[in-house]
Amino acid sequence: FQSDHVRLFASWSFGFAATNGIPRLYFSVARHSAAENVWAVDLLHCRIPPRAGADWNAISCEVVALLAEGRCLSAALCGAARLGSFQVRGGSWELLRCDLARRPDATGLARELFGPPPRGCPHGPSHELRLFQWLLAAT
Repeated sequence: FQSDHVRLFASWSFGFAATNGIPRLYFSVARHSAAENVWAVDLLHCRIPPRAGADWNAISCEVVALLAEGRCLSAALCGAARLGSFQVRGGSWELLRCDLARRPDATGLARELFGPPPRGCPHGPSHELRLFQWLLAAT
């Protein structure tokens, strides 16, 4: 007997680090439970080997399959890592849970993506906040 309808959405973007040109794959995987009216979103990334034979589709499929099965990301051969996850409920998007990467990890990735943080700009968003804003928009 089916008691819930769960939908799974996956989206990814590919980019090069601004400072060192390392290719990286950015993912978001969202699950929606109709019974609970809850969205659970994971934001992930992994470095892509800079070689012609790198199969980005296979890497994406591996990560999505692990998450769909509820398995740990450490089982992924591609080295994928979670940058953040959150859960929201209902039409008002009530935040139920939010977990973000450790600040040094987020800072390092933001520096790779955007270069060094701008100097003398205390009123703008932090470098880490820019990272998460970009991830939500890109994936």
